[in-house]
Amino acid sequence: MSATDRRSGARQKAFFAVEIDAGARKHRVGVTRDATARSLLIASPSRFDVGDALDLRVLVPNRGMVAVQARVTRVEQNGAESPELWRYRFAVELDDERPELLARAS
Repeated sequence: MSATDRRSGARQKAFFAVEIDAGARKHRVGVTRDATARSLLIASPSRFDVGDALDLRVLVPNRGMVAVQARVTRVEQNGAESPELWRYRFAVELDDERPELLARAS
């Protein structure tokens, strides 16, 4: 883990569909790219700001929708050369540790 990397656990690749609500902005969509028990990296066509509180519904195989609350900790805009389908990627810290997300990640 680098000096600027504040994750409390190792990340794993994770590809879950996510529905995102942020205040008045409801039913936004995204796809996770990686996860730890306390964080997710999400790609989305919607932009969020650092500090935004989010209500997420994560579609987890064999479990269905899992509701979690999170806060945006980092936002990146993908450049034109990026292979990423959507324009934004953002990291979120979950309000509670959710090891079941990590267990289903790979």
